[in-house]
Amino acid sequence: MKKTSLAALSVLIFLTIIAPTANADTFAIKKYMQGQDEGHYIEVKAAPGTSISGKFVLMNNVDGIGTFQLEVNDNETDAKDRSAIKMADLPQEHIGLWGTISEETITIAPLETATLEVIFNVPADAALGEYWGGVCGLKITTTDNDSSSIVSQVRNCLRIKLDVVTQAEFDEFYATYSEEQEAKEELAEELAEQTDNRSLYAKYRFMAAAGLITIFAILTVAYTQKKSK
Repeated sequence: MKKTSLAALSVLIFLTIIAPTANADTFAIKKYMQGQDEGHYIEVKAAPGTSISGKFVLMNNVDGIGTFQLEVNDNETDAKDRSAIKMADLPQEHIGLWGTISEETITIAPLETATLEVIFNVPADAALGEYWGGVCGLKITTTDNDSSSIVSQVRNCLRIKLDVVTQAEFDEFYATYSEEQEAKEELAEELAEQTDNRSLYAKYRFMAAAGLITIFAILTVAYTQKKSK
């Protein structure tokens, strides 16, 4: 899959900030419904000629609308080093070629999140083994002044470990993996419902308090008028 290089942007000044940096906390990419005992990366298995997907959450951490470009890239050297994930304009050999994202560009409201999927279509001739890479988000901001344009780029990534295994191993893994995903979906729905219930309770509590204050004010006025007569 051919990716468009950001170098094609026509600017006078180009500043690239690669996470982690002071500005990297403007947004984050996290594993979907991550448990305390799970690794801080997406880990999936696939057999040659099969497809598998994993979910992740993109969080806009600032009080402003954010537009993000998303891409899947190979790991370059050290699997434990997030900054080792290749840039999109470098040659991709495995994950960067096999992976696609449900939405390559997305706009998120201030302080909101979006749940997305990375899908891997592993070719039939893929060699068995362990492959590392990452799903990366790019937030590009352009600031214009009288004489120039400054483009700043913040890049954050979530690492991916893809094991290409035999069909039998994949079938066994996928059965368990599907059950886990369904359980996470149910938990997410329960949490959302609890949040809605808390919001509704807070709303009714506020309305009840406001009603009591109104009643008290009416009684006070009535008592004052009666006393003045």
